[in-house]
Amino acid sequence: MSVKWVVVADSTRARIFQATENSESLTEMEDFHNPAARMEEQELRNAAKGHFFGNPEGSPGHSAEPRTSSLEHSVAIFSKTIADYLLKAHQENRFGRLVLVADPDFLGHLRGQMSTTLKQTVTQDLNKDLADWSVPELQTYLKIHLHQGSRPL
Repeated sequence: MSVKWVVVADSTRARIFQATENSESLTEMEDFHNPAARMEEQELRNAAKGHFFGNPEGSPGHSAEPRTSSLEHSVAIFSKTIADYLLKAHQENRFGRLVLVADPDFLGHLRGQMSTTLKQTVTQDLNKDLADWSVPELQTYLKIHLHQGSRPL
């Protein structure tokens, strides 16, 4: 299959594009948002509290602190959502090649959530946070930088 998708993402947003065969244009297919990743850590922690533990006699309990930060949890869920979407789309033969462009931390999260089958579709990746760039800016940047790798976009 020659259909190529390009994922441009960070912890707050993931955009999925279909690239033309000559990589001259990108068509945006999906735009996922993770608003929790934009919240301050304290806001997330306060939102997560509310589960109190006390004894049966009704004496005051305490809020349980999460084992991982709320932000880390939010990013993990978001990266799994994106990986699951990509796997389903690949199983439906919507694309055959995948290019990942993501902020280095999120790229690690995303790769960690991807199945072996999905990882095999990745032809190139770029450690760069371009998620909020306009489509023309992305096209120009990717045309230059992705073609420098061993496998062209």
